[in-house]
Amino acid sequence: MLLTGCSVSPGSDGPEGGRGPTALGDEYFDTGGSSIGVAVQSCNGEPELTTLEQGADEVRIEVESTTYADGDGDACRDSLTIDLDQPVGDRTVIDLSTGRELQPASS
Repeated sequence: MLLTGCSVSPGSDGPEGGRGPTALGDEYFDTGGSSIGVAVQSCNGEPELTTLEQGADEVRIEVESTTYADGDGDACRDSLTIDLDQPVGDRTVIDLSTGRELQPASS
């Protein structure tokens, strides 16, 4: 009997892999209520919201996830739904890990 196996283990901290702040996709998805959906640039990385700052003009988000040194992250994308105090409306959504402004997804 021949047994083979493989495993994927987290790499070290930083760009090589590990758990930490993780970039979001370019868009957010307005649910029409008081939450938004975002794509996270990790695959099966168990993303979690670590920072949510809400003001009159901006919603600032940071998500932590696990990335892997031996994967490019293109196999899948994690997603996360974020509950807000009120609908996103005209507020700007900012990814704190990159400083980028996320755009509303087209319907």
